[in-house]
Amino acid sequence: ALCLIFDIRDIQDDRKNNIDTLPNKMGMSNTYHLITIALVVFVALSIIQYLRHPLAGRLAGALLTALATTWVAGYLRRHPTPKAYLALADGVMLLYAVLVLVAGI
Repeated sequence: ALCLIFDIRDIQDDRKNNIDTLPNKMGMSNTYHLITIALVVFVALSIIQYLRHPLAGRLAGALLTALATTWVAGYLRRHPTPKAYLALADGVMLLYAVLVLVAGI
């Protein structure tokens, strides 16, 4: 999902350089649908992992990250500024890493 968000950010540069990314081929709207699908799959896999290895902290981290990513994708769709991408999209990657580390403590 985050890779697609960054591909959306770079869509103009990719078009200029004839780089075919999913947003260029599918369009913006379909790419946002694909982000949603990817997040649903992430949540489903996180639940399956929890059922096999019941670590509530890890599941909570995954669910919180999915919610944060959903919010970030929506915000960046409305406010696609370089600072917003740097703070929010990169921040979600850091959030998940921190939550997984904290859950392991």
